[in-house]
Amino acid sequence: MTREDEIKESIENLNHIMGIATREPEILNQEQITNMNLSAIILQLADISLTLAIIADKLGGEGEE
Repeated sequence: MTREDEIKESIENLNHIMGIATREPEILNQEQITNMNLSAIILQLADISLTLAIIADKLGGEGEE
């Protein structure tokens, strides 16, 4: 799986989780909502990290040719 695919999958998972939470908010307590928000932040940080890695790979690859 490429880094780009990992980012897309991560975003799809986050959107799915957020969709469930907005459709059925009564099933979540405050702690679960806080954990979900923290998970969303962590996923976004991971996406940023992967994006930077993709950029670094592309920049690193230019000098090798």
